[in-house]
Amino acid sequence: MIRHRPVLLKMVLGLFVIILASCAPTTQSKIRIKVAGAVIRMEPAVNGEIVQDKLAIGAVFTPMRKTGRWYDWYEVKYRSAIGVLLTGFIHESAVEKILAETEAKPLPPPPVKK
Repeated sequence: MIRHRPVLLKMVLGLFVIILASCAPTTQSKIRIKVAGAVIRMEPAVNGEIVQDKLAIGAVFTPMRKTGRWYDWYEVKYRSAIGVLLTGFIHESAVEKILAETEAKPLPPPPVKK
């Protein structure tokens, strides 16, 4: 039994690394506000102090990581009203994931009515 411990430890560590890698947002992903009344909180909790409220629908953030008890909060950086760069948390229910390429592509022109 003692001889199997190093192999078991390597398997458990490998699985742990795979799980962490799948939870972390990629550098190419961004999030966009999809609901009215979305807020940035000081902690990743529903009762956390609101530090930025009334985020505009369509505002785009680059998440630093996913966190919280069930990994349902995005940690983001934002600028305060006086221009200071701060860190806060947005719940995943208020955003949608987008790819960086999607944001950069211009929307097609509306069809011309004749």
